[in-house]
Amino acid sequence: MRKDADEGNPGNRAIKQQRTFFPSGRKKLLYTKAFTTLPAPLFSDMQKTKKSIAKRYKVTGTGKIMRRSPNTRHLLRNKSTKSKRRSGADKPVAPGFVGAIRAALPYSH
Repeated sequence: MRKDADEGNPGNRAIKQQRTFFPSGRKKLLYTKAFTTLPAPLFSDMQKTKKSIAKRYKVTGTGKIMRRSPNTRHLLRNKSTKSKRRSGADKPVAPGFVGAIRAALPYSH
């Protein structure tokens, strides 16, 4: 990579050039992106409650975050009684989403 190309475009500074050598002596160039800064987390340092999230989720007394079940608005005669009964109850939120939802609800717990 040319040095003057690095100086002109700041985005090129994050790309490193690596060489790997095969047993046959052939060279292969690999470009890897080096992240110099980490991405900011969702809703970091937030003071206000995100109202769209507050309307969709509720926090129980024990601290679990619950959500409503989908598919209960229309076309209900095609759905079985069992699926309609089970979708009436709230379900817990998947663990991967709990952190972002908690951050958007700063005064919940």
